[in-house]
Amino acid sequence: MYSRNKKKRSFLQNAKRYGKQGQRGRGTNIAEDQYNYLVRVLERWRDPFEQEEERSIFVSNVFSQMAGDERNLAGNQVASRVIEQLLPHAPSNIIKEFCDQLSQDLRITCTDQFAGHVIEKLLIICSFTKQEERDSLLAWVQKVSRFLCNNFNEFSSNTYASHLLRTAIQCSAGVRIQNKDKMNKTDGGYDAMDKY
Repeated sequence: MYSRNKKKRSFLQNAKRYGKQGQRGRGTNIAEDQYNYLVRVLERWRDPFEQEEERSIFVSNVFSQMAGDERNLAGNQVASRVIEQLLPHAPSNIIKEFCDQLSQDLRITCTDQFAGHVIEKLLIICSFTKQEERDSLLAWVQKVSRFLCNNFNEFSSNTYASHLLRTAIQCSAGVRIQNKDKMNKTDGGYDAMDKY
């Protein structure tokens, strides 16, 4: 029989479709207007910015909308994707705020399907970038790495926390090992971290 290959939908197309159906991504539940805002942020982020200042204003505005709700948003599929893509372009005060908010209950955050990716991105940013408050950010990396290593038995067999162990070891060693599968992946925003 002849089988027709279906074209895979992009993350953004799926997010729009699920939003119209009343589903607001997997993970934690967020308000419909907030979900629609995050989908629009993803749409805008795909288009290049004319000036660097325009991008920094955009990033600051998005994170100001998330203020106070970082933990809940990090656990949502769409919000987590937005946070991951925008964090490399965020100023150090926003990065520090996310570090503080997500480290309040590390066990829950590290084992969450989507918040774990935000923690991983924060570990990489805090370890491999030149930030103004580098000492406090490195102290956060050390705190999270120590927590992950102390719970090695539990986290090594956890689907969502095992990648955090690998990242914590790389951050502690100061070496990033590139995965061959990720080298071919060119997803908007994710390749920005290859510079670090």
